[in-house]
Amino acid sequence: MPTEYIPRGDGSFDAWQANFQAYIDAHYGELGLPSDVPTRVKVVRIDWDKAYGEHTAARQANVAQASRL
Repeated sequence: MPTEYIPRGDGSFDAWQANFQAYIDAHYGELGLPSDVPTRVKVVRIDWDKAYGEHTAARQANVAQASRL
């Protein structure tokens, strides 16, 4: 049975992804990855940060509205 190393929860995934980006930045050469990989990972991280921030804000607004009902 394969081991899953990417966490399922959004918050856990966010932390995992930040760690992954830092590791790739520091070790891409040792891993034999092309020099553009750290930049590509950063672009994906920026997209994730934006979407995750919007998602979190929408959830908080939903909870606030529900508590007023």
